[in-house]
Amino acid sequence: MSKNWTDKQLQAIESKNKTLLVSAAAGSGKTATLTERIIRRLTDKDNPSSISNMLIVTFTRLSAADLKRKISNAISDELAKDPSNRYLSKQLILLESARICTIDSFYLDIVRSNFQRLGLPSNFRLADEGEMALLRKEVMDSVRERHYDSTSDVEGFLNFIENFTSAKQSGNLADIFLSLHNSLSSNTNGVDSILDLANELKASAESDFFENRYGKIIYSYILNGARSYAEALQRCCDIIAGEEKSAKAYLSVFAYEKAFMTDFISILGEKNYEMARTHALSFNKQRLGILKKEFQTDEILACKALRDEETAFIKAVCEKYLSFDPESITQMMFKTHDIIQSLHRILKEFDEDILNEKILRKCFDFDDIRRFAYLLLTDENGSPSDIALNMREEFDEIYIDEYQDVDAMQDRIFTLIAKENNRFMVGDIKQSIYSFRGAAPNVFAG
Repeated sequence: MSKNWTDKQLQAIESKNKTLLVSAAAGSGKTATLTERIIRRLTDKDNPSSISNMLIVTFTRLSAADLKRKISNAISDELAKDPSNRYLSKQLILLESARICTIDSFYLDIVRSNFQRLGLPSNFRLADEGEMALLRKEVMDSVRERHYDSTSDVEGFLNFIENFTSAKQSGNLADIFLSLHNSLSSNTNGVDSILDLANELKASAESDFFENRYGKIIYSYILNGARSYAEALQRCCDIIAGEEKSAKAYLSVFAYEKAFMTDFISILGEKNYEMARTHALSFNKQRLGILKKEFQTDEILACKALRDEETAFIKAVCEKYLSFDPESITQMMFKTHDIIQSLHRILKEFDEDILNEKILRKCFDFDDIRRFAYLLLTDENGSPSDIALNMREEFDEIYIDEYQDVDAMQDRIFTLIAKENNRFMVGDIKQSIYSFRGAAPNVFAG
């Protein structure tokens, strides 16, 4: 391993009693930095750490084996310099049983050690993806058919599924629901997380659109655009007014549109969707006068191009962001709330049915194991459980490689078992490759 460390690498290697997140590009030595930090902790002559009190995880078995090999070689090299060093000899022995493993393997150990708390069979097995895919499809088809056959709300269910697929494509409905369920599996609240969205929509429907989080994004976009174009149009008015011929041909149009934008900004300040919509729809694009080519300077041409952009902006605002009247938006929000509630019922039933089926068959997949581990590490209030608190005492240091590929639940799990100052994480957000499994690079970036 190279010893020509950069200043930033050395800072990451030598910093103590801190939780660190190291973000660096591919090939910059992130994993090497992590490995060197571990080795220096183990071989510290004044206050050495023990490998048995470290948790070192990554995403693949190959990476875990490579980390263990490098640590073993480093300890052996130090031991060769000091053959009588009993501490290093002990570390070499402890290395065989050290927690240097994949994240999935770490979760599996937690679940196997505490299966009885969750009411799981002691002899459960991990099923392969093919077996699980068939089981998920079978159970989801059963849930779907149950609702089709229901005598209590057949029409309601048919109206509900129209929002996901056409009648001709209804055979894909189970796949759509499975995809939605999979996208929610890495959330700490699972399918229940969409209830928060439903409740938020219902509350938002009763307030001005610009006041809810969806409207705020649109509001910010429109306001920033209006401010930008108002300033630019003012500059154009000054340029055009500087010449008599350009002023005669163009100034009234540019002055009208500048005033329109100024008024738009003032109206937006009221944060009233209907007022903003009414003003935007009142825009009247006017024709420019005739200005001979020889009087059209580069500045004048730039102003004309700017005006084209500005009128396109207003058109887009009217067609994409302010096209619906407030009453229609309210109705859509209430309808979407009802759709999400119905979707939650479907996914919740699937959750319960497939868990029962898996327990009956004594088989689970790694998504199940991850959720089981999370449930074991949290209490009913979402605080660390006694298992998590015991792990906090067990691990003096926690090292996580390729942190850009963690999902929200994994990030929460490591937070639950870590102290405030003993996590060391490395990754590169541009190298995230597990989005299909729910990896959330925004967790890393945030």
